[in-house]
Amino acid sequence: LTDYWIYSSEVTNRQYALCVNAGKCLPPNPEQNPAFGNYRFVNVPVVGVNYQQSADYCAFVNGRLPTEAEWEKAARGPEGNLFPWGDAGPACDLLNFNFCNGKTLDIQSYPGGVSYYGLFDMSGNVREWVADWYNPKYYTDGPTEDPLGPQIGEKRSVRSSSYADSADFTFPAHRFSLKPIESLADLGFRCVVDDPTYFAPFCEQLAFIGSGPNGAESDCTPLVSCNSVGVDVSEIDCNVGDKEAITIVNFSVQGIPNSVITDMDAPGCDAGPGALQFTCKESSAGSPAKITGACVDTNKCDPVCGPNYMMDNGSCKWDGSGSVGIACLPGQTYDPVNQCCAAIPGSGVNYNVCPDGTSPIGGGCVADPAKVVDSASKPITFDSCLPPPPDGGCEGPNCPPPGGGCVPKYCTYPQTFDTKSCSCK
Repeated sequence: LTDYWIYSSEVTNRQYALCVNAGKCLPPNPEQNPAFGNYRFVNVPVVGVNYQQSADYCAFVNGRLPTEAEWEKAARGPEGNLFPWGDAGPACDLLNFNFCNGKTLDIQSYPGGVSYYGLFDMSGNVREWVADWYNPKYYTDGPTEDPLGPQIGEKRSVRSSSYADSADFTFPAHRFSLKPIESLADLGFRCVVDDPTYFAPFCEQLAFIGSGPNGAESDCTPLVSCNSVGVDVSEIDCNVGDKEAITIVNFSVQGIPNSVITDMDAPGCDAGPGALQFTCKESSAGSPAKITGACVDTNKCDPVCGPNYMMDNGSCKWDGSGSVGIACLPGQTYDPVNQCCAAIPGSGVNYNVCPDGTSPIGGGCVADPAKVVDSASKPITFDSCLPPPPDGGCEGPNCPPPGGGCVPKYCTYPQTFDTKSCSCK
């Protein structure tokens, strides 16, 4: 193979959002990627994209999808390892597979499973589109130098494996195919670029708060505090006929709605895909729900700038060091004086760019929010949304609390159970 540069990780939700914001990419399938646009999932691979959407992103960054041969070489190394990390079998500390976690994870979650060339997730996490048309016999009869795949076909090749695949599919040599118009909830991509120094840096970036990029620390750690809110079951429609109902509960500290549900312990209640949703089925209706939540207050830290940027009136501006390339992404133009890319006035494009490892929240860039929230002293739990009691309920003027003796009678919406009279009202 001729030398080439390939992304060290799968394209993330945040990276793909830049292309969508610039009007050069269509958004992912919302049913297959409900977390797209949620700041907690900016660093997981973008999924729910078809072949053309993947190719459009790679063109947006002056690149292309890798050929099958390029992808497999990057995965197996010069000696043709069985797996990216070597010849040892797959394990949950090397890759995200076989429902070890049951979901996609941050693109750099498995440093022990990187390939010879330092690539993450060449097995596991999500499958990946590659450029070739699919032909099962192509590598038997095709060219041996820089193979580009068949000239025509009906399906495009797919490589890698996902978090849901068993060990049988984790070999990088495993091949798969899909129609170009298809997409999956565990299918993403990465790009090859001919010149990684093609783009100039952004003239400005948001400042970061708390833990900065690449492990750097600012002057303090964001304060994590807790609050609680009461939600009545009738208000969230836990028992509307035989249908499921969803409500979104937001928590905030000083008006910053950036807290998340980190734990759920209630029979019949399921966390929604956006982590700020919970679903209560009819059989889950009970007494009013009380929800306690961990809230991150990002206003307690002084913002700082990342490498090659300096603070200037509250924003981070490029300091001129390490600048390469003169090309800019759509919606920006090259500033030859400052040697960086500035937004075009009136273009309507807002990249809201943060340093690697951080996400834009509350006017600044905050380190991986999941890690911040995990430091909270009190996770979110549900105190109710109780399972329905047996038919007939409790007799007598007083009802013991759930879990003891008899239990309250189940009431149908919009009635609620009155603990004093043991009746529905």
